[in-house]
Amino acid sequence: MTLYQYWATSVCRDIQWSVDCRISRLRALTDAGLLADAIAMLHGLMTGDRLPQPLTTDFRPTELPAEAPANFNTALPLVEENNMAVSHLR
Repeated sequence: MTLYQYWATSVCRDIQWSVDCRISRLRALTDAGLLADAIAMLHGLMTGDRLPQPLTTDFRPTELPAEAPANFNTALPLVEENNMAVSHLR
């Protein structure tokens, strides 16, 4: 996944491949039970963090302020108040 993300983002500079890779990585993290990492990746994907611009070597600016999400505690259940607030389920 990391090699695919590097290839799509840095070498090919393709936005669609970059997003597809992040979605696949998000699914893999969720299936592995790494919900804190999955939520951090989802936040970066939703804000457009580090998406390539095809014609330059720069990255696109984020559309929303890139505030760090609150900490997701994997030791607590998903329906716990803080975890629901972090994952925007409430």
